[in-house]
Amino acid sequence: MSNIIGKILVLLGTVLIITALGLLTYNGNENREAEKASYSVLTDIKIRVEESKELETKKEQSSSLTGAENIFIPVIETEKEEYININGYDYIGYISIPKINTELPIMADWDYDRLKIAPCRHFGTLSDDNIVIAGHNYISHFGKLTDLNIGDEVIFTDALGEKYLYKVGEISSVVATSVETVKDSEWELVLYTCNYSGNARIAVFCEKIK
Repeated sequence: MSNIIGKILVLLGTVLIITALGLLTYNGNENREAEKASYSVLTDIKIRVEESKELETKKEQSSSLTGAENIFIPVIETEKEEYININGYDYIGYISIPKINTELPIMADWDYDRLKIAPCRHFGTLSDDNIVIAGHNYISHFGKLTDLNIGDEVIFTDALGEKYLYKVGEISSVVATSVETVKDSEWELVLYTCNYSGNARIAVFCEKIK
């Protein structure tokens, strides 16, 4: 009897090891795909931001000339925000976190498909100083947020090239269902991601450097 139980335990252990290896491989593949997708978009965004800055300068220089033609700026402007459209998705700019050597494009809207490409604006806006950005815990995305410390710098560059400077003011573990904690935090910038078990969120609260 004990021999049968032993064989069953060995079999179960083997199944668990195989399952764990499969999950590790799957997560690794997802991380590589996410890194490749976000890097490609980031490169395009940086080019578009520089083009926008150059064209805006030329537009200002030519605006005083009679009959000067309008110069096209490759950015979609709304009343409060500017977007860069790449592959059918709108981006509001990109974020840089020097401490963890992370630089990522930020999508204007949030859903699970978008999160596989890049972090997404979940709530708020830059202009209202209440923006909340969600990202997967891929190492290439927000997986290194836990390595940040109070006072570390975060830089957001918007679609027109304007830079917003922040510093980390608080890092907390938040209950997964406590949406209002990040949505109504009164911090100017919040970055958050899942912990590895998925039962909580790692939230980084940042204050704007005036």
